[in-house]
Amino acid sequence: GRRGRGAEMMAANRRALSAAGALCLCAAAAALVALALVGRSSGQRSAAAALLESSSPRLAGLSRTNEDMEQIIAAADAAWAAGAGANPSLAGSDHVVVAPADMKDLFDSDLFEYLSTRCCKSLYFAPGAEQSLPTDWDVNGEEAQRVRAFVGLGNTLVFNDGKGDAIAFINKVFSAEMSSVPITSGFQLRDSLLIPGDHSSPTTIPESLSLNLPDKLPLDGSVTAVATKSLPASTTIVYNNFPREPTASPAFIIKYCQVDNPFVEGGERLSVAPVDCPAAMQEHGTPCDCGSVAFLGFDWLDAGNNVWDASTINAESLATFLAHSDPPATHPSAYVGGGGATTWVAPLAVG
Repeated sequence: GRRGRGAEMMAANRRALSAAGALCLCAAAAALVALALVGRSSGQRSAAAALLESSSPRLAGLSRTNEDMEQIIAAADAAWAAGAGANPSLAGSDHVVVAPADMKDLFDSDLFEYLSTRCCKSLYFAPGAEQSLPTDWDVNGEEAQRVRAFVGLGNTLVFNDGKGDAIAFINKVFSAEMSSVPITSGFQLRDSLLIPGDHSSPTTIPESLSLNLPDKLPLDGSVTAVATKSLPASTTIVYNNFPREPTASPAFIIKYCQVDNPFVEGGERLSVAPVDCPAAMQEHGTPCDCGSVAFLGFDWLDAGNNVWDASTINAESLATFLAHSDPPATHPSAYVGGGGATTWVAPLAVG
């Protein structure tokens, strides 16, 4: 049966998806044959980053269409795929390193502003990427508001093999109070039924997750778990170790909702607890839009694939691409309107 195959299933899953992923990534890279990557030192900005940076005076009055932004995402994926093909250590969910300045620039870019005003994407952070997450944001600052706006419009943040940095980031941005606990046992998939004594919410994970996750996680000191009592209300528990105390979960999905500001026309959207959405609708006629923050305290290879409610994009590929990519000089059609224009989009195949 499906249950009881935990470690073996995860190992087989990793081997199979690593091979399949490499083929898909190479195909994506081939589709953008004109792409060229040019490395930059930390003191330099790439043309792509300069043209996308929100504060850049070159962007004044320029129109960045949906097609432009989607092409940039596609080109970033292709560049990441090409790198993974040349360096297998980048493939799958293996540990990656992204410069903190590059990750910060991603959140400050017009590209992320574009993403934060639309649905539906899942922004994926591979193991190790959380070490590059900003830690000095003001909870009411523009960057934190933009991340909340991203999730509040039905998008998802996914942290794979999350550790303390990911927990701190979620706590900061979403005003949560999650606390990690020592690992003293293995974990089992949370049932979709109410269990006497277990205060956590019954799991409502998508079928694409439940069919691919192992039933049990063995005792492993590398796993990171959070006390379920410290999780926000309406959090979906994927795994826990009930009836142990304190009950802990190494995998959960936080639901986060926003509504249009009913008090200030055009004002910042407001955070609403999921349980209060019906009341907000009844009192102000403002329906909730809700997204998710998925935390996996272990390395699950499937996490970077399209197993979530929205198509998955890789945060590392976007951050790296914006920081280290230039439009190829030999391909004028990479520039809107020809080689003299100032808006860059993903390069097209020659001819």
